[in-house]
Amino acid sequence: MPYSDLIEIKISRVIPTQMWKVIRLISRVEEFPQYMPNVKEVSVIQKTRHTIRTRWRVQVDMVPISWIEEDILALRDNAIYFKAVEGDIQEFRGRWSFREHPEGTEVTVDVFARVDIPGFNDFAVILRDC
Repeated sequence: MPYSDLIEIKISRVIPTQMWKVIRLISRVEEFPQYMPNVKEVSVIQKTRHTIRTRWRVQVDMVPISWIEEDILALRDNAIYFKAVEGDIQEFRGRWSFREHPEGTEVTVDVFARVDIPGFNDFAVILRDC
């Protein structure tokens, strides 16, 4: 697949709460299925002080996708870096970043993905343009 098929999705929102609460929520990935209907399961495989290895199972347009992800908690930089290390996704990496905002915490997620699954690229473009 050519490099041009790499999709970038960047979303930024202000959440009206303290930064530590936002980081705690986002780092509890095993709870994502409770508030993200397309995420069917996330299980923590291994956890150390600054890394989390997880197994993901999601569904996009009735297509199941699964992968193992490694997250690096760079809390001094107010960031969490993530990347798929194996699974159905050819390439999946990105960063959550957090910064103080007068109304709470600005959260930005920047995702790069390359997936060879019919319909996924169209879905990603729709999501990116939201």
